[in-house]
Amino acid sequence: MKLKKNLYLPIEIKVREIPHKVYLSYEALKKNYRIYIGSKSDLFQLIAQKKSRGGIFMAKGSISSTTIDLIKKKCDVFCIFDEEMNRSMQNYVPGLSMLDFYKYMLKTRLTSINIKHLDKYYCFNNHILKSAKIILNKKKNILLPGHLKEDLLKKKNLLIFERNRKKIKSKYGEFILFNSDFLALYDPDFHISYNEKMLKESNISKKITKIDVKNVATQIKYKHRNFLYFMNFLEKIKNKMKNLKMIIRPHPREDIDYWKKITKNFNNIEIVNPIDDVTPYILASKGVMHNGCSTAISSLIIGKPTAYFINKDDISNETHIQKDILKSCIEVNNPGDFDKWLISIKKNSKKYLKKNKYIVGFNKMNLSSEIILKDFDKDKVNLEPKIESTKIEKKNKFYRLTKYLLSEKLSLKNIWKNSYKMPIKIPGGIKKQEVEKYLRGFEKIYGTNNKAKVRQLSDNLIEIS
Repeated sequence: MKLKKNLYLPIEIKVREIPHKVYLSYEALKKNYRIYIGSKSDLFQLIAQKKSRGGIFMAKGSISSTTIDLIKKKCDVFCIFDEEMNRSMQNYVPGLSMLDFYKYMLKTRLTSINIKHLDKYYCFNNHILKSAKIILNKKKNILLPGHLKEDLLKKKNLLIFERNRKKIKSKYGEFILFNSDFLALYDPDFHISYNEKMLKESNISKKITKIDVKNVATQIKYKHRNFLYFMNFLEKIKNKMKNLKMIIRPHPREDIDYWKKITKNFNNIEIVNPIDDVTPYILASKGVMHNGCSTAISSLIIGKPTAYFINKDDISNETHIQKDILKSCIEVNNPGDFDKWLISIKKNSKKYLKKNKYIVGFNKMNLSSEIILKDFDKDKVNLEPKIESTKIEKKNKFYRLTKYLLSEKLSLKNIWKNSYKMPIKIPGGIKKQEVEKYLRGFEKIYGTNNKAKVRQLSDNLIEIS
């Protein structure tokens, strides 16, 4: 049986993470890795059953002390590639600069136990890099490779989305895309209460939890106000898009049925379910509008006319607006701004493509995946055989939410009433077919002769070798 380096890649939100983590896997295969991609729960159960010690575990963010002990016992390298700590984060703590906010977020997401056992930390921008060097032990391996997601925005890799782009274009015709990041469309108090409960159950200190609960509550209310302002805005512009549709793509945490309900009287608006990667929608669109969504960076890099929707009258903008992204977008606050943006799109104006650090910083020579894998080459990692058999316990997709609602002594009726308000992070599981689709695409793009083998180990766990 062949001995290889094992790379463990947890998935939290499938729609956001599968394509670029499959691309990282494709590049890792060239270096004789065996890759396991799956939900955190299934991956933890997998490594717990290992008889040998070896491999690299690339976590997304904060992990419990018990789980870290397991990783350190069973793996040679424990690193973090925290996709939530991205270069488009919205500050939600009044009075903090972005540098101080990143420091605050690192303290929140990395407990002292994380720091003690952490071998590597990968950053996406210089603010995060500076913050990490301050918060983490300077002897730690802290690297700035950029975001793996942006590897797929290189011209050649965009071909992986071409088939879906054509399907979307054929189905919807001419459209602008609105990527929503409002989150709390209604009942913000429920989201605030749920967030507070989850924070209190984490490893975060009571002092930081108390501060964070207050600040996150303020952000949730801010986003809810912006959502109400946006709905009023849609009423005012509905007659301005006679030959142009607006496709609204909700955030995975938003209630798509509610979106459909409140927009059913708009003839030129369609709601699409966020069950696949957003990139082909950006490519197929005439332009992209957002309210602070990280997809704005993808849109800017691709070169689409990108508009930032804000309510100028909201005094909380000073804290919550992503100022760097706003500088690179057309600002839309009212129907007049929207008209100007549409005109610039129709004239193919290039004024929206201002020189900005997202585009300039993107033109690096090496891909993020290459930088990370090159860094892995420096580590002493034990080679291991294929894991032949697994006993993975199936977890209920509403487990944490149900636990929370029961702890609040809500009835079973209320549990199901509220269950849609929290995201199904891995809808349909992590399947062999969808991973193979991307792998075969990369193999075709790069003319790879040897096809990767994909094995389904559980509903939410696959092996690539």
